[in-house]
Amino acid sequence: MSQLQVIKDIFNNWKGYKTDNSYNDLKLIIEFWNNPNKCKRCEMHHPFYEKCPSNERCNRCNEKGHKGSVCNNITFIYNLTYECGCLRWSVIHQRSIAQIKYSTHCCVCHKPNKIWEMQISTNKKRARCNECKNKEERRNSEKRKMTPPPSPPPNKRICTKG
Repeated sequence: MSQLQVIKDIFNNWKGYKTDNSYNDLKLIIEFWNNPNKCKRCEMHHPFYEKCPSNERCNRCNEKGHKGSVCNNITFIYNLTYECGCLRWSVIHQRSIAQIKYSTHCCVCHKPNKIWEMQISTNKKRARCNECKNKEERRNSEKRKMTPPPSPPPNKRICTKG
């Protein structure tokens, strides 16, 4: 399944509010990538009514070739729309505590973080921050090691009186 088709499926099965910013972002992304045009001035993908980006990387996924307003990174899309499986209210709560406006979050602690600073899962649906990754590695290294099998018992001598 193509990346655009996955994004369209997420959009068509939208569970959130239609007035949500991520819904509108998704709608714009789909409209753009249905007929993508490369800007002749900067050689990047972005809507023509937007100014050419000052840097050559996306401000959402940090990849080259497109602007953040049309970012089609699949992990970013899953994270933005909470299709990663995270509870929307928990992510919003953590975002308000941190007072950071990143649109992406860690799927373990729900704290806002840049998507390119996180470890992406193998199925590209979830992401975790380095802090959670390090905690998991420490937890795994502190687990009790398996007890080695006992060495063979010594041969018992049977004494006969005789």
